[in-house]
Amino acid sequence: MSRPYTLNEIVEILDNLSKRWPYGYSLFSWSGSLHLMDDSKMPDGAHYNGSSYDAIVDTFPGIPNDGGDPD
Repeated sequence: MSRPYTLNEIVEILDNLSKRWPYGYSLFSWSGSLHLMDDSKMPDGAHYNGSSYDAIVDTFPGIPNDGGDPD
C-alpha cells in the first residue's frame, strides 16, 4: 500500500501539471465531481450550462472539490 502524499508533494504535482497543461482543456467542478472539458466543443464565450455534455472528456469522482461556484 502506498503512503499518502504530503501537502508539499500535492502542491508540487499540481504545479508541475500546470506547467504542462494542454491549451484548450479546462477542469470544472460539477455536483461534487471534477470534470475535464474540451473547450473547442463549447460555443465561443459560453459557460458550461448543462447542455453541452459532448464537451466533457472525462470525470474524476475521487478528487474532492467544492461542486461549483458558491454564488
